[in-house]
Amino acid sequence: MEKATRLYLYGLTSEVQDTLLDQISGSPFQPVCCEKGGILTEPDPILILGKESWDPEHVEALRRENPACQVLLTLTEEDLDSFLPAVTTRIDDYLILPLNAKRLLFALEKAVDRKVQVERLLRTTKELDQTTEELSYFINVGKALTSTLDTGSILNIIMEKTSELVKAEAGSVLLLDEETNELYFELTEGEKKNDLKRFRLKVGEGIAGWVAQHGEPIIVEDVATDPRFCNRIDDSLNFRTRSILCVPLKSKGKILGVLEVINRIDGKPFGQKDLDLVLTLVDQASIAIENSLLYRKATELAITDGVTQLYNFRYLHQALDVEISRSNRYRTEVSLIFLDLDYFKKVNDRYGHLVGSQALVEVGSILKRSLRPMDVICRYGGDEFIVVLPETGPQSAFGTAERLRNIVESYTFHADTGEAFHLTASFGIASYPNHVKDKNELIQLADQSMYRAKDATRNAVFMIGKEGSSLSREFPEG
Repeated sequence: MEKATRLYLYGLTSEVQDTLLDQISGSPFQPVCCEKGGILTEPDPILILGKESWDPEHVEALRRENPACQVLLTLTEEDLDSFLPAVTTRIDDYLILPLNAKRLLFALEKAVDRKVQVERLLRTTKELDQTTEELSYFINVGKALTSTLDTGSILNIIMEKTSELVKAEAGSVLLLDEETNELYFELTEGEKKNDLKRFRLKVGEGIAGWVAQHGEPIIVEDVATDPRFCNRIDDSLNFRTRSILCVPLKSKGKILGVLEVINRIDGKPFGQKDLDLVLTLVDQASIAIENSLLYRKATELAITDGVTQLYNFRYLHQALDVEISRSNRYRTEVSLIFLDLDYFKKVNDRYGHLVGSQALVEVGSILKRSLRPMDVICRYGGDEFIVVLPETGPQSAFGTAERLRNIVESYTFHADTGEAFHLTASFGIASYPNHVKDKNELIQLADQSMYRAKDATRNAVFMIGKEGSSLSREFPEG
């Protein structure tokens, strides 16, 4: 034994106590004599009791609070048959009086061994309980992650569960913008969470940027000593980062972003246990993220035109349902522009279908550059396009279509031989609720308006109720 082990002596006669003190003198045991009613402050003590001081309720209370404690009772030979059977389940060993030095030291060494074994068993049980609790926790996390295919919901679960696992002052999910090679704050927690949205980090900048660049998790116990730390955000927000735990978010080896937590609430640096828990969570989440991205890709393919990458006619119906519902709720207008490229077959016949397809892509790009982010642009089929204009009445829609007509007419297209050519388009307009009562009528009327323009002069805009600047008697506006 490396250090002295305390023995608490309680309720012994003076003669027995003196004998015991003499026999353990020079041994690795340090005796502490306790008065009746004295409080034992050491956890899991080794206690030697006299028979006259035996109190079963006191012993039971001691064991409840100190399950590894050792209780040794002093008895005479006469007590073995009369007293011992009643207490044998409550004590760990007994000492026969008068005390024998060799027997005493042997009993004390065994008491120490039993105490160590019980303490080890208690630690193992606690670790098993903790492991079982963690296993149950991650099973529930897994159920939550697999309950949705929405990437945003999955990231919310990751952030929420990370906050439960690691008590930190702040946390963020930063996603990678592949076009700019920057990280942006998608989700944030903490005092400054609303202010973080305006910041971006270049890949390689700061701890989060380093993790995104190298794809490796990291713990920085003190950012003041780490040259990779960037204090640009701290300085702007008057915040002090002390320590960081940051892990990459991946799907099939591809970096999607990073998850970081900042400053443990208890002031201590993050440790390996924190990292292991977060990595277990992220490993689970990576499968859910991958599934959600596959689902999103499949959904996008189902509603995206393969040539122009614009929405297709399937999505058009979804968008119109939403916008007409919003129009009814807020008493606003929604308009539709139906456009068809003039004499487009001549482009395919002269330059080939590859050039024709590229021209359709460029028309789609013209529409995206020329319209609002809220406007929905769809390729309806062939060389026909439809634009949904939310919160837009007939007059504004007519002006928008005329502007688009001028842009298309003035745009220069090129064949693969370098030869330049131009295109024009015929535009038809209809508006809800001004002209129609439902979605199908809106599409049909915009289509009819487009054919009126095509049958008249082409390269023109026609709206039911308005032709050029003159009111149509045949189709009165409204």
